Amino acid sequence: MKNNYLGKKCPYCNTAFEEDDAVVFCKVCDMPHHLSCWKENGGCTTFGCMGEMSEILKDEDAYSDDVIVKERKTASFGKLETIYEDKDAIFQMDVPILIENRYLIRDTISGELYARISFKSLTDRSIKALLIDIKGYDIWGNEVGGVEGFQLLDIKTKRESNFGQTTPIPIPDKSVKAIKAVIRKVLYSDGEILKCNETGITFPKAKLLSESLGSSVLADEYVRETAELSKYEVAVVEGAWRCACGSINVGTECLCYKCGQDKDRLVRLLDVSALKKNVEAFQEEMRLKAEAEERARAEREREEEEARRKAQEEKERQKKEAAERRKLYVKRFMRRGPVLAVSIIVLALVVYLTGWHLIPLIRYNSACKALENQEYEKAYNTFVALDDYKDCPDKAVETLYAEANYLMDEGEYASAADLFEEIPGYEESDVLAVQCRNEADYLTAKSNLDSGDYLEAARGFEALKDYSDAAELSKQANYLYADELFCEGEFEDAYSYFIKAGKYEDADMRADESQYQYATECLERGDYEAAVKAYEEVSGSYQGMEDQLKEAEYFYADQLFAAGDYKNAVIYYSRSGDYKEDGDAKVNEAKYAYVKENESKVNRTTYTYLKDLKEIGYADAGSIYQELYAWKAKITINNNQTYSTNPASSLRLSDVVCCHVYLSGGPPGGSTTLRYAYQWPGGAMKTDSWDGRGSAGSTASFYTWRSLAASTGTFHVYVYDEDGNQIGEASVLITN
Repeated sequence: MKNNYLGKKCPYCNTAFEEDDAVVFCKVCDMPHHLSCWKENGGCTTFGCMGEMSEILKDEDAYSDDVIVKERKTASFGKLETIYEDKDAIFQMDVPILIENRYLIRDTISGELYARISFKSLTDRSIKALLIDIKGYDIWGNEVGGVEGFQLLDIKTKRESNFGQTTPIPIPDKSVKAIKAVIRKVLYSDGEILKCNETGITFPKAKLLSESLGSSVLADEYVRETAELSKYEVAVVEGAWRCACGSINVGTECLCYKCGQDKDRLVRLLDVSALKKNVEAFQEEMRLKAEAEERARAEREREEEEARRKAQEEKERQKKEAAERRKLYVKRFMRRGPVLAVSIIVLALVVYLTGWHLIPLIRYNSACKALENQEYEKAYNTFVALDDYKDCPDKAVETLYAEANYLMDEGEYASAADLFEEIPGYEESDVLAVQCRNEADYLTAKSNLDSGDYLEAARGFEALKDYSDAAELSKQANYLYADELFCEGEFEDAYSYFIKAGKYEDADMRADESQYQYATECLERGDYEAAVKAYEEVSGSYQGMEDQLKEAEYFYADQLFAAGDYKNAVIYYSRSGDYKEDGDAKVNEAKYAYVKENESKVNRTTYTYLKDLKEIGYADAGSIYQELYAWKAKITINNNQTYSTNPASSLRLSDVVCCHVYLSGGPPGGSTTLRYAYQWPGGAMKTDSWDGRGSAGSTASFYTWRSLAASTGTFHVYVYDEDGNQIGEASVLITN
């Protein structure tokens, strides 16, 4: 059953889903809605979606025919049909957004065309707006009239939230039969604008580990070596990757933001041969463990059998000794004569007639009479005292059941429940025990509510769940308790209880107000981290709140900087915007501090910060950048026309001179064009270049024969990057 809708907002009423809400899902686009919102809208709110309900949660009666909507009804559009759809996810490198679904929709009455695009945020930073282009294609695949510069406004995202699917984008050209979406700019809520690399690649679909590895056994081994959350094959593209847990991370995140697993390790472990060896080792370990457990079990059984044998021998010994004692007693008894025997017989007869028969009968009849007179305690105690006389055990249970029913009729539900619980399985005791316990707890909670003990009332009603109107009274009690807390200035706790109150009266508005007051309180006492988080959760608008949030972000960034968390300091200094004039300087200072602490050529954050700092000429960022990301070419000279790393100590004039280049360094994910120059001894310098671009790990070669002017001596070769920097040189001796 789905539960990932909790905490998200219904697209119709913009209210967060709660655990007790009746929630429906669209069969086509999987969008969750409140059941009441679905019915009020007449179907799914996603533009152009004609889906029916696929699942309803928290509402057992929701599947009746009167709430299942077969067709969307709106005032603005006629019947809509989808004429094109593309569900391949597209990722634009360095843009933390996934373009998930593209639909082209036609109004069958007016003939108007609309695009519906679904986006997914891949960043913790809240996105405020997008600037996108919609490219259109006719039936032949030719590009025709699309839409340039369409703005998706008033967005407020969280990571992995979907947006855009409810916004219709008019397509003016009626010849369009297919579409493609391109993100041009991203506006973050903190005011930063990201200009996008418009090159898009298809993000691989999630592939189950068992399918990828070809075996569920290998998949289980992979999970054992990584984490229980691992379910999918790791997919890596330039600028992003999907973790084994299914979460999508941007390229700068080496660890999965959700489960914390390391990307490189996850990829490295996707080695079928290594997994097979590990499976064999694990199975062998399990076999040895099972054998050891079997030996231990057999040893325990042997010891237990030996103990039973000794116990049986001891029992037989004691039995034999007792028999010997009885024989000795009988022998002594027979000597005392017949007089003693007659006396014993007479005495036994008197005891039997009085104590063992007559008295218990009198007490039994008295207990039955007490039961008829509803003297339950007296009857029960007598039946218990008589032990197994006649049907006394059954009579004792019957007495408890009768007393429990009497107490239930008198409204003493707690006492009745106690008695019903003492006799489980007797007639209807199990059902009546639950009923009485619920009613007793309900009345207690109601009494607490009436007396003003709202917290205990709320706890009582919450425990009863769906009993009677406990769910509604729970919301009322939570609301009243939250109001008490608010009046006492306990805003943080007030917020949580207003949230629990759900849609009771104005609880959602009061929750927002409580969170705002709590955020302001945190700001005033210098708890800037808590203030930032609280302000971000406030959905309403309060005078001066934007400035207060910036203030909290600025001073929280100061704390992060002081603690050495420079990366987050950069984020929060940036978010604080123009709160202080030194905001930009603080951002650069934090970036520089991060770079100095993480001078790593494979760290993408270091690269990003250094690139920014180098562009503005900050401190020695330029020299650090050059040191970390300088291209390097290792050159091997020999006469082997196949790429080789074995250099020759010398070559003859008649040999082909082969120069092999291995490229390393450069910025993360970067590439460059390469140019080379070479000179035969006694000859002129000649230059040329390779086609295409090379990246770290690339190889290239070129071959040359001696010119007429060449002689013996030293052959030289030089390699340059696209900026003209010499990045490698080599030489070899040429002989006759």
